[in-house]
Amino acid sequence: MIFQKFGRGMLGIVLAAAALPPASAKPPISAMDLFGIAYAMNPALSPDGQTVAYLKEWMDPKADTYRSQLWLSDFAGKAQRPASDEADDVAEPRWSPDGRGLAYVARSDVTDEARQIYVLSPADGARRRIGTLPANPSRIAWSTDGARIAFVMKVSAPPPTLGTVEKPPEGASWQPQPFITERLRFRFDGAGLIGNETHDVFVATVATGDVRRLTHGEALFGGPLGVAGSLSWSPDGRFLVTSAHTAHEADYTPRESDVYSVDTQSGAVQRLTSLPGGEARGAISPDGRWLAFLRTERSPLNHQDPRLAVVPVGGGTMKILSAPLDRPVSSLQWSADSRAVFANYDDRGISRLARFSLDGRIRPIAEKLGSWALAYVWGAGFSVAPNGAFVITTADERTPGDVAAGKVGKPGTHRITRLSQDFLSTRAPSTIEPFTFKAENVEIGGWLVKPPGFDPARKYPLILSIHGGPHLAFGPRWDYRHEVMAGKGYVVAYINPRGSTGYGEAFAQATDKAFPGADYPEFEAAADHLAALTFVDKDRMYVTGGSGGGTLTAYIIGRTDRYRAAASEYPVVDYTSWSLLSDNPAIYTQHWAGGFPWTNGAHYTSISPLSLVGNVKTPTLLVCSEEDWRTPINQCEMYYTALKLRGIEAALVRYPDEAHEIQGYPSNRVSEINILLGWFARHDGPQ
Repeated sequence: MIFQKFGRGMLGIVLAAAALPPASAKPPISAMDLFGIAYAMNPALSPDGQTVAYLKEWMDPKADTYRSQLWLSDFAGKAQRPASDEADDVAEPRWSPDGRGLAYVARSDVTDEARQIYVLSPADGARRRIGTLPANPSRIAWSTDGARIAFVMKVSAPPPTLGTVEKPPEGASWQPQPFITERLRFRFDGAGLIGNETHDVFVATVATGDVRRLTHGEALFGGPLGVAGSLSWSPDGRFLVTSAHTAHEADYTPRESDVYSVDTQSGAVQRLTSLPGGEARGAISPDGRWLAFLRTERSPLNHQDPRLAVVPVGGGTMKILSAPLDRPVSSLQWSADSRAVFANYDDRGISRLARFSLDGRIRPIAEKLGSWALAYVWGAGFSVAPNGAFVITTADERTPGDVAAGKVGKPGTHRITRLSQDFLSTRAPSTIEPFTFKAENVEIGGWLVKPPGFDPARKYPLILSIHGGPHLAFGPRWDYRHEVMAGKGYVVAYINPRGSTGYGEAFAQATDKAFPGADYPEFEAAADHLAALTFVDKDRMYVTGGSGGGTLTAYIIGRTDRYRAAASEYPVVDYTSWSLLSDNPAIYTQHWAGGFPWTNGAHYTSISPLSLVGNVKTPTLLVCSEEDWRTPINQCEMYYTALKLRGIEAALVRYPDEAHEIQGYPSNRVSEINILLGWFARHDGPQ
């Protein structure tokens, strides 16, 4: 009788208890866990293959900043130690040719206006500073004899003036002179307004610390408008090789760049390549006979895959070593015997390292290169010693970014670091699984992130996360945002539609002059495929993306109302205003849209999500940055205003002092994902 009297209540208590996680259950990843993870970057292996230098990077919650500390390890990963202070803001570790010195740049003294070059002696821990520099050095490179270090540094130029510049009365406090420019490209995302400064090559003598300027504005040798790359010494130390473009090319034809040599005594500059298109990351072989570089063809298309090329230094036929792969190459290093080039390339969401022989053979070395706690195929780094030992940054479904090591010719790698393992072991993991589907007879690949404790018998809300670019790619990698979403109880889906890189150049070029729009069928097919999964609640599907992904989000909700809510972050919604206000007008007008808005206005309108805003019914969150010059804030504001005028539920989020992607301050990354999930929660998402 007692059971009958209290049975229903007892059963309710038992069921409620079963629905709760046990007291010892691990919590899922949450937004604040950004401050618990760390990742490795810029691995550098000593010439004898015995010591690994790398950067440990993490986010400091009290200072609200990123930290980058130099660490050293033996090749086995058993003996590790920090080699700089936590607050040093270290970058670019580079071993001397004899392995007795390790150069790097850091800001160790808070009174310094810029990072400085230091040389560390790993044997005894002693270090010394090389010169006193007024601006940040980059692309540091040792001479083959270890006596000099070359680098690139920005050199300020007097601003232009118009008319008479009057002097204020004594004791007066006038406003600064206005910014005047006659350049086409006068601002750059992350750098703000740019004047007529140059980016020049310098050489420092290690023994004395004396610094000598070699170039004087003949070309832009790096810097925010320069070509990504490095400095490479000739074996005899007589000249340096680097990639650059002229100031005019930087503004009007930024995809046109060449490889230059710089005489290390006279500073004389000579153009080594003059091919139509771009040549970047030039490097001389150790025997001085070959020049390697990354080559992109001149084309009106909005994307070209970089290819690995070599040419004899004295002139001759160029070879494209990576041609058989049809994949984009991003970094290179010569083998010690000058018979091959090591390079990494992206392949279907995976970054791989291979040995490209001059005779055309390609030998796979390692895979899953990357770092940075993002699903993007980013952060790949590698270093190969003369004895065939190598180190890489590596990232996978459980690893935000670590260092691994191996030997060329031997399968597999071993981990040097496990920087986030202890912290992540305290959190309930998600699972990442691949899936495929077809759109217009093209197979499209993607991945599902399933929440901790996933139960296939349940129905889960789903977030479709769209990558930016659009010429980038996602892969099966631990991603902070996706982990937080899954931790809230969502299934997260992400795909690599046409336009993504790593699937062949034709696949990446399929959206040429038609982004967004040409790739819309992939997202509809993906949504159909996902909605049909037994564990997906098709009535609670959400869509989001940033940059190119934000553009696609705005476009998609103009074509369908199947999503419960949307979050479009730093998108492009109006091609006319964007192409003329962004930091790269020459590329965005000619290569992306095809022509100018005053001659091809109808096409600009056809690919602008703003033209479809009259169809939108989906509640939409707009997130943007006030210092974004890649996709300026007016794009968010235009779309938000249009939605409000139409009476569509919308919210606008503005981040001050942030550039594109909202990566400047860790706290902003935390609030951004919380705001996004709060918006979805308002529209029937998990609370």
